[in-house]
Amino acid sequence: MARNDASSHRWRTILVFAITTAVVLLLAWLGFRLGPPTAMRLATGPEGEHEYQTALIYKQYMQEQGVDLELVPTAGSLETMALVQSGEVDAGFILNDANVELDASRQISESESSESLVALAAVTHIPIWVFYRSELETDGPLDELADLQGLRVSLDEPQSGTRAAARFLLSYAGVAEDSFEVVDASPSQSAELLYAGEIDAMFLASGVLSQNVRDLLLAPGVEILNLRLAASYARMVSHLRHVDVLEGSIRVAEHKPPEVKNLLTVASLLITRAAFHPDLQLLLLRAATAAQNTTIDIFSSKEVFPSVEGLSLPVSPVTARFIAEGQTMLQRYLPFWIASPLERFYLVVLPIALLLFPLVRGTPTLYSFAMLRRINVWY
Repeated sequence: MARNDASSHRWRTILVFAITTAVVLLLAWLGFRLGPPTAMRLATGPEGEHEYQTALIYKQYMQEQGVDLELVPTAGSLETMALVQSGEVDAGFILNDANVELDASRQISESESSESLVALAAVTHIPIWVFYRSELETDGPLDELADLQGLRVSLDEPQSGTRAAARFLLSYAGVAEDSFEVVDASPSQSAELLYAGEIDAMFLASGVLSQNVRDLLLAPGVEILNLRLAASYARMVSHLRHVDVLEGSIRVAEHKPPEVKNLLTVASLLITRAAFHPDLQLLLLRAATAAQNTTIDIFSSKEVFPSVEGLSLPVSPVTARFIAEGQTMLQRYLPFWIASPLERFYLVVLPIALLLFPLVRGTPTLYSFAMLRRINVWY
């Protein structure tokens, strides 16, 4: 009888061990399957511009979280939307309303973009600069878009957000494109042409992290168009904001600029596809939040970024949860690659555990019943 008890105990131990091993392997497989991808691609706009520099901050943050972020420079918002739409990149930066502003060269329509593209958030305000050669100030500083008529003006590249924003503003101001000579050139090329006197003015939608913006602000013989009616534009167009470049705020010692300059800004949106992995959407939002403490903002604003106010694309459900609930305890205290699968485990593991618990608990009883049945055959 002692031998039978030992045998029974041995087989019971083996059975429990086998079930435990199977559960552990299942959990390991689920962890691998439920974990987010470890790499993603982000469209950044032109290399060296504000959004590209911001993307470098995101890249460093992602590396700390165990995700490899590949930066993909583009001509601007319109190309970025096309790449995100096609799945060639996972996310990207665009100017707010770039998907609906009139631009004959855009590759996707408003209806197409709204079907699968979502906005994670607005991450900053981007100024729309108009730089011009100071020698044009024969009758005083330029302060209206109509002053550009008859000049050689760069509107950036056809697929850029700058081009879309510039054409929208010019159309709104009643300035026909055939009233001046349009030059197609990247921000860097436009700056070189302006310095050389081969163009008279250039539009550039970019922030102060842009090397081109910093160079143009300090370049001799280059001025900022002081848009006198900027406040009126902002009042009538919902996605525009009026900001001031304060006197001397660029360089106090040189009194640059020599007077307050009125500018318009448009929000920079972080966009992705609705089907993109929700954990990586969340990680992008966390990167955007962390980047706010490392970027420079020369414009005073009460708006807190990331923001979901006045976006031209549907807001991602991930963003809605992030804003409503904030970070979970696991996200605050654990690395991303650990917190991400753990937060999904309870959705799958809890039902499995509820099913397995009676089985594991009842294993000794079932085994004893099977043994007794075999003995009863003989008696």
